[in-house]
Amino acid sequence: MFRGFSVLFMIEAHVSNSTILNSIHQTNEFHYLDLFHGCISASFIFIAGFAFALTLEKKWDDFLGLRKPLFIQIRRLLFILAIGYWLHVPYWSFSKMMRLNENDLIQFLRADVLMCIAIALLISLLLALVIRNRKILVYVLGALGITVVLVTPPLYIIDARQYLPLWLAEYVNNRYRSLFPLFSWSAYSFLGTFFGYLYLKLKQSGKEKNLFAVMGISGPIMVIAGFALFYVPWSYYVYTDVARASPRHFMMRLGMVFFLLTMTWLYEQKRKPEKSLMSILGQESLFIYGFHLLIVYGSQFTPHNLAADIGQTLTYLPSFALTLLVIFICSVIAIGWHYWKRNYPKSARLFFYALCAIYFVVLFIS
Repeated sequence: MFRGFSVLFMIEAHVSNSTILNSIHQTNEFHYLDLFHGCISASFIFIAGFAFALTLEKKWDDFLGLRKPLFIQIRRLLFILAIGYWLHVPYWSFSKMMRLNENDLIQFLRADVLMCIAIALLISLLLALVIRNRKILVYVLGALGITVVLVTPPLYIIDARQYLPLWLAEYVNNRYRSLFPLFSWSAYSFLGTFFGYLYLKLKQSGKEKNLFAVMGISGPIMVIAGFALFYVPWSYYVYTDVARASPRHFMMRLGMVFFLLTMTWLYEQKRKPEKSLMSILGQESLFIYGFHLLIVYGSQFTPHNLAADIGQTLTYLPSFALTLLVIFICSVIAIGWHYWKRNYPKSARLFFYALCAIYFVVLFIS
């Protein structure tokens, strides 16, 4: 449910950013809306790490035994990584892809949220295979998350291309327009796995409510403290990009994640839904994320999109109305795809492979 909630609000973020007037973008009201969008992105990455803790709980022995579930998990993460890059492909032509100029290459390689999630989870999986102790692993991931946050500020002043190839430099900072470099966004995934583990341990004794009580109280405190620290007259570090590099900004977003996750848990406890529309959307979050980007920003094979055809010409109300329309379209198609896969898996798989075949045939003959 939380992942479904997050992906729907990511649609709102992208539609707002691409269609609301630039003059409104400069206002304080939109600044606070943009802060909320950052918290939603953090939620999407955090819940991916949280879910990974559940996967480790179910398949730990299979992973350590190098059995089939491990390779299925690796394949899934590599698929997410591939989708992330595919969404940035500038031309539907293999010959043109082999002759990209520097600007197109940067556009293609820039790290997005799917790549950040895939790489962070692959790192977590590799650490699991190396450490081979679940309790030690999650504490290492917790420490790694905090370390990533603390080392991010100095990393944002360097040009990573001086030390790394471009495709790897894109994961260090946003100097070359990366939206979700590993520093500090991967920390949400690592900490998500840490708190997912705590949740599972407390749930065994029926005490998971203690975890959400702490999250529900500490979350708003972290948000308020994060805001307050922006107004103190001193700073121990001069940030090149406060929104991406500052630990206090990370704390504020993480506090909002805690609060939103707690509200979702409280809703679940009160309503006790065995199955909900939001949980289905959460299961299809990868489909929704990729499909809505095609609508909002377009791709190499979609000539029309909201960012190009409408652009930053709308005020809040029509932009939010457009958001609801995009959410409705994405949700209906995602639910239809979900039930097709569930009830007719062979034909759904055949349809997917047929689309892939058509795409690659056109790619190589164009």
